Amino acid sequence: MRQALLILLAMLLTHVSHAQDVAGESVAIGNGLLPMVLNLALVLAIIVLLGWFFSRSSRFGGRSDSGLDIVATRMVGNRERLIVVQVGDEQVLLGVTAQTISPLLTLDKPITKTADCPPLAGAFAERLAAMREKHTTAQEADS
Repeated sequence: MRQALLILLAMLLTHVSHAQDVAGESVAIGNGLLPMVLNLALVLAIIVLLGWFFSRSSRFGGRSDSGLDIVATRMVGNRERLIVVQVGDEQVLLGVTAQTISPLLTLDKPITKTADCPPLAGAFAERLAAMREKHTTAQEADS
């Protein structure tokens, strides 16, 4: 970062000195480009530092080493859901509403996270499957 800033500053100074030679008049560095470039560098540095801070802080959704992990979740109403939480070696089923969080039971047989998406259901799934099949057969016919 420091090297890039030095290169940018050197290019800026070269450009200003070239402008002085061409125009035959002095260009005041302090009145225009240099403060603007330094302020831009300062703003970019602040953005990078804030991004680093927020990514490191668990309070803002960053990493957390608390030993809690959400395994599964299911909506059961507008504002109600069931959540399976991994706490150490055991899993707990929680009922979550807008007002309370209630432990419902501790699971005897732990469930695992699945990366697979749930299968699509209904007429949309059938139309999507038909369109995919039509697309693949059209590609095979072109080959």
